[in-house]
Amino acid sequence: MQSVPLWKWLVIVFAVLFAAYYLYPSAVWYRLPAEIRNAADPRTPEIEEIDKNLAEIRAATGEARSDSEILRLEEERQAIVDGLHKLRRNAAQLGLDLAGGMHVVLEIKEATGVSRLPGDEQGMQTLLEQALTVYQARIDKLGLTEPVVEKQPPNRILIQIPGAKNPDDVLDILRATARLQFHLAAPGTDLVRTVDAIKRANPALEGRLEAHPDSPAARVAEADVENVSRSLNLVKLEIPERHMFMWGPLEVDPQNGDRYKNLYLLEDRPKMGGETLTRAYVTFQTAMVTQPIVSMAFNKEGTKQFARITTENVNRNLAIVLDGVVYSAPNIRQPIRQGQAIIEGNFTTEEASKLAVVLEAGALKTDVRIIENRTIGPSLGLDSIKQGFTAALYGLVVTIAFMTLYYALSGVFANIALMLNLVLLLASLAMLHASLTLPGIAGIILTIGMSVDANVLVFERIREEVKGKGSGNAIAAIERGYSK
Repeated sequence: MQSVPLWKWLVIVFAVLFAAYYLYPSAVWYRLPAEIRNAADPRTPEIEEIDKNLAEIRAATGEARSDSEILRLEEERQAIVDGLHKLRRNAAQLGLDLAGGMHVVLEIKEATGVSRLPGDEQGMQTLLEQALTVYQARIDKLGLTEPVVEKQPPNRILIQIPGAKNPDDVLDILRATARLQFHLAAPGTDLVRTVDAIKRANPALEGRLEAHPDSPAARVAEADVENVSRSLNLVKLEIPERHMFMWGPLEVDPQNGDRYKNLYLLEDRPKMGGETLTRAYVTFQTAMVTQPIVSMAFNKEGTKQFARITTENVNRNLAIVLDGVVYSAPNIRQPIRQGQAIIEGNFTTEEASKLAVVLEAGALKTDVRIIENRTIGPSLGLDSIKQGFTAALYGLVVTIAFMTLYYALSGVFANIALMLNLVLLLASLAMLHASLTLPGIAGIILTIGMSVDANVLVFERIREEVKGKGSGNAIAAIERGYSK
């Protein structure tokens, strides 16, 4: 009997281990309830129990208050949160038709009577970029996981929100007018002092949350955002009077790919609004090297306001806030009285363009029409998953029974190969972070049929070879069956 080479066994073992590694997170993640999976900051019963214990300890006085126990519980809580975020990142994604949620298509056009942009294609693309920035910020604040907000040129925006529970509220948010404001940032020393208070209240953030006197923001890893937000409520008395914390958008570090948000400490009252801003655009400053900068211009009223603010607050940071999200906080180097200002920094051209889009979005005047709005309930998505996998399971069982009864041992081997094929297919989806949709389940069912069809052709050819050669070599018949 011809033996199977060792390298083939090793390839099979490696393939099985590969599939198990990529499918394990999905197997664990999709056992969790839908309300946990769809939340941006998932809360399991274990986390709620820890929060209850922490509240009791913090409310205690004297010996009943144990700082070491607070540290232990906070670290345990953070470990669970980190594990949930890791599971979410590594699990196979479900399409909107399976996960449930909202599918909205918006049509964007310049408001009637407004002539701020040229009517050519470039003007529409600028308007579309501004609207996209506004809607990305608004959807991100809903606190739902993995929303999709993308352009559909020439003048549409596609929004998909898995797990949206209140469609009417979402539509109200989408219809609202963009709001640009300028807030003064607190001095860096105040930010450092408040961040230190946060770390005292939540010792688990030690080493994970840092602030510097020369920076208007503290960088917070994506996995720590929920923990820091929760800790802010514990240090309300430590926040300087007439100040508040605001988050920046979710960003990606180009060096290592880490996702993070910046946390800013700002004055709670804006110094001015964005309605007086007439234009913002990218230009290039040529000195030693060519560097992109953002230029902006104000109308007559805005020029007076900006001159007063910059004169009174030299060497302070002025935060640019769009719909409650801080996109930048440049330093005021000198008074600006001419109504023309520039924002310098180590920008890439893409970053400078995005900031200019944010500034102009505050004065955005568009007519928005919802041309498509579909809501898929989570129960409908769950029914689709159950029905799809039930159909696949029935097909698989019938196929396995047929192959085993008709081809005996050869059919058993074909069934094993079929199962490995399906497992590797699902593992590949998880590895590539591809979304599994209802048509995808239909494709998996089709894969079962096509795999069996190929095996039937090969086995029938082998039978013909064996019959034709009489007492010929069975191994040779198998080789000819696969080769022809």
